Amino acid sequence: MKSMSTKPNDNTASTIFNACKNCRLTSICTPLNLPPITLDELSTQERVIHKGDELFNSKTPFSSIFAVRSGALKTILSSQPSQPQVTGFYLPGDIVGLDGLETNTHTNSATALETTAICEISFDKLEKFSLNDPTTQRPFLQLMSQEINNNQALFMQQSKKNAEQKMASLLLSISARFKKQGYSDESFSLPMPRADIANYLGLTVETVSRVLTKLNKEQYFNIDKKQISQLHIKKIQQLAES
Repeated sequence: MKSMSTKPNDNTASTIFNACKNCRLTSICTPLNLPPITLDELSTQERVIHKGDELFNSKTPFSSIFAVRSGALKTILSSQPSQPQVTGFYLPGDIVGLDGLETNTHTNSATALETTAICEISFDKLEKFSLNDPTTQRPFLQLMSQEINNNQALFMQQSKKNAEQKMASLLLSISARFKKQGYSDESFSLPMPRADIANYLGLTVETVSRVLTKLNKEQYFNIDKKQISQLHIKKIQQLAES
């Protein structure tokens, strides 16, 4: 497997987007299993956003869900502006934006961690299509269930796991998502800064740095700045589940 870089080249941003049928992520970032021609009809906007740009915020009306084509996003819950909480990291193949489904307004903000290409899918069009084609309803419910499970996993990380177990669980999640795309699950880049990792896991930045250094010394992986390599999957899985 080849190693994964999530960052698109700005010089080729205009050529990132092809018809869905030609996209290598079609079977991954569209878990509804819609045919390519339907995906092309549902995609209402294709764009590139840059590091620090918002895709949506907590005041944005809900109208679409978004598939990450390349790059990375983080979501933040800002119910208490003085203590914003990082609620998720979204990598190529992930769907973001379901948080707005209940209230018709997004509850989180989504911000690019690096230059990121996304496809916007109209939720109204998707909903109408699913009504006409019941075979798509179950996959969509599974997509929402996955979002719930991710939130539950975050709660478990915050409440019962120690710092090393939390870091191991995060790395396993990232590794699994890269593997699903056909990239190496043992060598990849972490697009998020240490401060965001710390916020997400409920740790301090100093603890995140200490844990990464410790796990590196104990040969769970090699780390060079943001680059993870030689991730020992079984070993770190045992740590996460210990």
